[in-house]
Amino acid sequence: MSKSTDNNPNHARLNDGQLNDIRQEIDQLDQDLLRMIEARLAIADRVATSKGDAPLFRPGREADILRSLASDTSLSPTFIEAIWRQIMAANLARQKPLRLILADPDMINHPILAWRFGAGITPMVAMSADAALQAVKSDNADVALLPHWREQRWRWSDALEGENRAWLVAVAPFFNVADFAPLALFARHPADPSAQDVTVIWQDGAYAEISGRDETASHVVGVFQIP
Repeated sequence: MSKSTDNNPNHARLNDGQLNDIRQEIDQLDQDLLRMIEARLAIADRVATSKGDAPLFRPGREADILRSLASDTSLSPTFIEAIWRQIMAANLARQKPLRLILADPDMINHPILAWRFGAGITPMVAMSADAALQAVKSDNADVALLPHWREQRWRWSDALEGENRAWLVAVAPFFNVADFAPLALFARHPADPSAQDVTVIWQDGAYAEISGRDETASHVVGVFQIP
């Protein structure tokens, strides 16, 4: 004799009318979410107009937002980042599209591009990490994407010196995602402070990480944020 696949009385089968009511609730929530996203983008536009010449790319502020959201929900941090990265990327694109440059042609299909900067982004491509950093230093690109220093050894670059230089400003993804090889992000200005910063320096021919923020350290590469 066959047995029911679900003996839980709380899982009673819904009739067509009940299903239609639930679908209407979902449709209404979708509309509410859409209106709220539009409102958020509009408010962000108002903030952007008051910044003047200040950098629009603020990975420290973004990290604080993601950290706060992830601490106030049962949803996974990865899910939160996947959603809010698209919202924040859309906001940036409305203000000024970022000029991205990759350190290696093999990175052109790296999933972090769409994950971190939104669908449809078209980066420039350099032939080396140093060339990508030099593009940022000379203001020919806004953000350079390099393999993470734990994944690939870099040498010291002249682009990390001088008044106008490239700074490590973030690591992507922010929360650990097993399917993504992490990337290091460099820009022309130091990252804005976040609640959890780590300083990276060049020491004894390798990159070393120091807890906290210290942009004045000897051979400082920059600062990134941790969850």
